[in-house]
Amino acid sequence: MVITKYEKGDEVFGLDHLDIVNGVHGVIKEVHLTTEMKPVYIVDFDGKGTYLMKENAITTDVGRLWS
Repeated sequence: MVITKYEKGDEVFGLDHLDIVNGVHGVIKEVHLTTEMKPVYIVDFDGKGTYLMKENAITTDVGRLWS
């Protein structure tokens, strides 16, 4: 069993250098594992749509949004 940092239903914020969902609130809808057993998350972002995100592209730490 692989432990993931986030679980289905967790509320997160996007960390996106392209500024598509950067700082946007979202909810994790699904958690999947790659063939390398790394987690990827399907996140529904408020007003922006649903995106497949890696663990380093989302956060629950609001302080990271301005760093």
